[in-house]
Amino acid sequence: MAGLFSACFLCLFVVHVRAYSPFVNKQTVVNISSTYSDYSVSRAVDGNLDQSVSSCSHTSNFGSIKKAWLRIDLGRVYSVKSVKIWYRDDKGSPYENTVRLRGYSLRVSNDTSVPPPESSCYNDPGIVTLPTIVEEDCKRTTRYIWIYQSNTPNEEPPMLEICEVQVFGK
Repeated sequence: MAGLFSACFLCLFVVHVRAYSPFVNKQTVVNISSTYSDYSVSRAVDGNLDQSVSSCSHTSNFGSIKKAWLRIDLGRVYSVKSVKIWYRDDKGSPYENTVRLRGYSLRVSNDTSVPPPESSCYNDPGIVTLPTIVEEDCKRTTRYIWIYQSNTPNEEPPMLEICEVQVFGK
C-alpha cells in the first residue's frame, strides 16, 4: 500500500512541476532602453544564473534618463503565469544589491510601444529591501513582458541590472 501511495504522490509531483513552461531561451529577442558600457542585453537571456555584474545586462547611468526598461519578446501571445528575475548581487549588502530595483513594475503589451502604468501586472511598492532573485505573478495573456523602472534612488537615474529573466506560463 505504501508503494502505491508513493507512486501516486510522485505522479502528482511530476504533473505539478510540468504544469508551467519556461518561455525564455538564448534565442529569445530582448531589447533594453539603453546600455551601460558593454553590459549587453543578451546577458539577460543567456541561461547564465551568475549574479555578478560581469554576467548582467545594465542600463545606462546618464543623468538625463527618466526611465529604464527591458523588453522580452515571447515571439507570440502566451498565457503567462509568472516572471522571475535574477538581479545583481555583488555589491556587499542586500540593501545595496537591489536599491536600483526598488519601485519597479512588470508591464505587458502586444506591441513594442512602452506600455502605460495601467498595463502592469506587478508594481513593487519600493519601501523594502528586495531579494536578488524575485518571482512575481503576472497572470496575463501577452507577447511582450517589460521590466520597467522610473524610480530614482539616491539621486541616480533609473537603472536596471538584470542578470537573467525567465517567464513561465502555458
